[in-house]
Amino acid sequence: MSRRPSLFVAVALIFTLAVFALPQQAVNADADVSSSVRTCSNFQATGTTDAPYVTIYAYNYDTGGEYFIVIPSSGGTYSGNLAYPAQPEGSDMNFEVWGSLDTYTDFNDPDYWDGGNFFNLDEYCVNASFAGPAVPAGWVQRWMTCSTAVFDAPGGQPIGNNAVWAGQSFFVNPETKTDASGKSWSQVFVSSYNSPWIPTSCVG
Repeated sequence: MSRRPSLFVAVALIFTLAVFALPQQAVNADADVSSSVRTCSNFQATGTTDAPYVTIYAYNYDTGGEYFIVIPSSGGTYSGNLAYPAQPEGSDMNFEVWGSLDTYTDFNDPDYWDGGNFFNLDEYCVNASFAGPAVPAGWVQRWMTCSTAVFDAPGGQPIGNNAVWAGQSFFVNPETKTDASGKSWSQVFVSSYNSPWIPTSCVG
């Protein structure tokens, strides 16, 4: 189920805004997909955009399951992987990528879509194309309520310049751990075989 208006509605909306808000300049940033991998448990997309953020989105028409992640772009490019619980093979899926003005947690947020062109594809999902790790059993999807570096262990060291951002969603281990100071830490699935740790206070 597409989260953006139809082309006709979008054009009408943009025209209306242009007429009644002439002093403001509309921001329309396209999100192009140069390569992607789409399966019943992952949607990996790489491309170009002039938007500050990109939303990678998947929807199962058969079950109503809806999943998305908001990632920052860098230097006009982006690359991200949306992981979600395995859907039955052959499920009727919708895969989309669009530019966003900021991170968000609700599609009613005016920053969720910048009004630009977006990637939109309907197809039946398959399981054979993606060789990466699956979401660990029992982990649950949660929002990030703050931006933070990711760490190699509870109370450990940051892993390079890697981070999660407020407004993103990840699958999180519901079992937390505390470090020597008593601070609580949660493990997040970032589509790699080693899942890093973040402060539990950033998990919504």
